[in-house]
Amino acid sequence: MKIKLFNVCSPGLLFRARKQFLLIIMRTFLLLFFTTALGFNTDISYAQAQVNVESSGEITVDQVFQLITEQTKYNFLYPEGLFSDLPKVKLIKGLIKVDKLIAQSIPESQFNVVLSEGDTIIIERSKSVNQISVSGTVTDASGTPIPYVYIRVKGTTKGVATDFDGYYKIAITSTNNVLIFNSLGFKDKEVLVGDRLIVDVVLENDVTELDAVEVVSTGYQKNSKGTQRRFILKT
Repeated sequence: MKIKLFNVCSPGLLFRARKQFLLIIMRTFLLLFFTTALGFNTDISYAQAQVNVESSGEITVDQVFQLITEQTKYNFLYPEGLFSDLPKVKLIKGLIKVDKLIAQSIPESQFNVVLSEGDTIIIERSKSVNQISVSGTVTDASGTPIPYVYIRVKGTTKGVATDFDGYYKIAITSTNNVLIFNSLGFKDKEVLVGDRLIVDVVLENDVTELDAVEVVSTGYQKNSKGTQRRFILKT
């Protein structure tokens, strides 16, 4: 018995099969090529870059980014004054990776950091930042409101002043923030906000004692220390 074999594959079907097979080979080759290339490229992000801190100390966030710019190929783009309410950054002498330094300088929950084209790092404030509104009244020991007291969030340049009734209102970003109260004629006072939304403060008088002066008929003035200084009265 003879068995006849028939070619059931049409020329069109064979062409499509060969084309699909070639595409699979090309995709596999490209995948292996880029995987190998990226595997040897250790500078694909700023995470691998490092800066050298020459001495320990505290600097502003702007100065941190200037340091990174001077020692690496990366530039920063952000609005002026974006970090005015942030405390200074504590640096320790030695090498530190750029990504770690950035994370140490700005709170991740408050800012978005994106590496853009041209090795530019774009930073913008996150829209989801929760600010806490704190208010209160500043008075003296007798309970009299003190107007024009300057209140500043410690470690920042952000501040407000009390109105004529001693009332103030300020926005903070953390319950760990400390408010500094400053007014002429009163001692400065620092207050931890904690979990309070109303922070009333009493300032102590800061009186500088002056030597008592006694005018005598001899034409000299006598102070409490017993010394004499001549003075002239003009009429």
